[in-house]
Amino acid sequence: MVNKNLSQPEAQSLSQEPPKPPFPKVFYRVLNPLMAALLRSPLHGWLSHSMLLLSFHGRKSGKGYTLPLGYVQQHDRIFVLTHSPWWKNLRGGAPVLMRLQGRNVGGTARIVEESALIGDVMQAFVKAHGPKMAQRIGLVDEQGNVVESPPPGTTFIAIDKEQYS
Repeated sequence: MVNKNLSQPEAQSLSQEPPKPPFPKVFYRVLNPLMAALLRSPLHGWLSHSMLLLSFHGRKSGKGYTLPLGYVQQHDRIFVLTHSPWWKNLRGGAPVLMRLQGRNVGGTARIVEESALIGDVMQAFVKAHGPKMAQRIGLVDEQGNVVESPPPGTTFIAIDKEQYS
């Protein structure tokens, strides 16, 4: 129901809130270290087809961060997305380290701004992670259709893997 005291743009902006995380934030404080340990272990195969560890340093603090994230791969490029502000550390082509399918892989991350590429990545995420997870992160509507544009606050990150000769 739309509040009749709001202008049309205000009412629309209320309906376009960023999606909530699939789980309560406190859950991630417990889940993230467990996922990281599993992805570093010999049992990583249970998760490595859809999850990786992304390590990077804060631009200002220099503090190291490691996050377990869902990903899709297209050739030598990895894509992740987030609704959290940590992506700001990756602006301008930041070096990163990934724990990808049981191996450490270096790369360079950049923020994806091209709408056509974002659309392709959204489609790939839905295919790789399924419609239920895609709906939880706002990529699919209630009818199971991929949305035309990502929810506000969603940032897509492309990581070009290092090439060794």
